[in-house]
Amino acid sequence: MDENTAAGSIWLAKIPEDTGYIYDIHINPDQQGKGHDKQAMKEIGTIAKELDFTKIELYVFGHNKVAKTCMKTGL
Repeated sequence: MDENTAAGSIWLAKIPEDTGYIYDIHINPDQQGKGHDKQAMKEIGTIAKELDFTKIELYVFGHNKVAKTCMKTGL
């Protein structure tokens, strides 16, 4: 995969005040397990700083074991 090929997508929106909300993070199936989830979270952090967000929120569905694991490991 080169740098011009998308590994997935991020849907980040501003909600009241200075809060960012992650509505969706999708890593393409053929790109999963390659560290793109960690890179996506770093990119979200960079964008959040640029937009002056003081916090970022998201909801992880109970059945999403991969996302829950990511959150537990501090992503």
